[in-house]
Amino acid sequence: MKTCLITGLMTLAALTATATAIPPHTITSLYKDGDDAGGVGVVTLVNTMVVNNSGMWLVELDTDNFDTTADLVVMRSGALYLREGQNLNVDGTIRLSSMDDFTLNNAGNSGWNIFLDGPASNADSGLFFNDTIIFQEGFLSTASGLSPGTPYIGFFGTKMNDGNQLLVVASIDDPAIASTVDRAMMLVDYNTATGSFTETVLAKEGETLPGTTGPVADFGTDHFEFDLNNSGAAMFLVDVASTAPDAIFLGGSVLAIEGGLAVAGEPGPADDRNWELLDGRPVDLNNAGGYVFRGNLSGATTDDEVLFRNGAVFVSEGASLPVMGGFALTAFGTGPVLIDDNNNVVWYGDWNDPDTTRDKALFWNLEPLLQEGVSMIDGLVVDTIRGITDGYSMSNNGRYITVRVVLDDPFSTTGIDAALLIAFSGCGSADFDGDGDTGTDLDIEAFFACLGGDCCAACGSADFDGDSDVGTDLDIEAFFRVLGGGAC
Repeated sequence: MKTCLITGLMTLAALTATATAIPPHTITSLYKDGDDAGGVGVVTLVNTMVVNNSGMWLVELDTDNFDTTADLVVMRSGALYLREGQNLNVDGTIRLSSMDDFTLNNAGNSGWNIFLDGPASNADSGLFFNDTIIFQEGFLSTASGLSPGTPYIGFFGTKMNDGNQLLVVASIDDPAIASTVDRAMMLVDYNTATGSFTETVLAKEGETLPGTTGPVADFGTDHFEFDLNNSGAAMFLVDVASTAPDAIFLGGSVLAIEGGLAVAGEPGPADDRNWELLDGRPVDLNNAGGYVFRGNLSGATTDDEVLFRNGAVFVSEGASLPVMGGFALTAFGTGPVLIDDNNNVVWYGDWNDPDTTRDKALFWNLEPLLQEGVSMIDGLVVDTIRGITDGYSMSNNGRYITVRVVLDDPFSTTGIDAALLIAFSGCGSADFDGDGDTGTDLDIEAFFACLGGDCCAACGSADFDGDSDVGTDLDIEAFFRVLGGGAC
């Protein structure tokens, strides 16, 4: 792996009084086309990526392995973690085919839907904790909000928090609902010690939720259309039947609804305008209860698509940021919009510069973090930033961002697929062991164990001060300053 400081960190003048400059950061090339992928083969395509608060990451890669039933791998911070075709039970009758949405909580655990080879087609997927099955397609739910004998018949995706709660968009077949394929938004609490779990129905097809005018027809099923935080609060998109307005829910209440007023009296693009379209828009929720989503407003089409953060427009179509050279924002891509626990927002933007080689960027708040045609990684120009569903992710604390890009290949017309890790400088947390108790003897013990090379899964980094020199006296000094309530 190679690390480089992005050429000329793009720190620009603030657009508004609330805009802040991007903190110093490094950009690491984790994998590129042609790199070895755990001895399975060389990388031919970068797929999904995810990262947690300690900088631990997962990335799914396609390789050139001759066995096309075993050429897909998941790498975990540089080591082979999962492989297509591997056995998931003792007798080899259940094998991994592929993974759905990627999750990685701050203890280093994943809760996800895994598609399976071996079982019949009505049992070929399951909800997993890491590589341990929680329950499989065909399992009869015991949730009180569903009719007895209701089976799970598929899973669209999951989000998992640090308490090992999983928010699951599930297909079911409830005998009380006329259709044979029904949808439910389920919260599954998984007990890692006993392997037991409980299920809670947050919402299901056919019921009319508070604040809406019709029954639920479906939910947003893309990875960016639902989220879960550490308090167990869920944020999700509800598709209401017929012509009734769709809505975004947060914690059981309507946060935004089509036809509803966005913001009254705001001196900006949302002033006295209604939400026109919410369907298919991304949402994200942080652990402090902050949120961000993308929505479309009624009225003029020049500024109707907006990112909405904590009750106000964050940025709108039509805005002209300094990097755009007088041109205007025209689109936000088809990927997520992300908010960290300090309410910083990461998003993808496209503007109407006639020079289409440099008219897109990944933004941190209102500053360009990576710009197509300008940013360089390992001496290669970033040709494309993947502004798509699985194009980028961010840790809860905002310290780490993963992003998929295509780099210019000077020796070919075909670009080089690459997975990048962006790491911001700055000190770690006084809750070093990640157990929720800050500044305890256990945090001190965990810090010194990590200095000695034994870092727990939820622990921060031994490079505590974020200066890229690991385990130095400066890291120790910074740790005790932060432990005492001081600044980094």
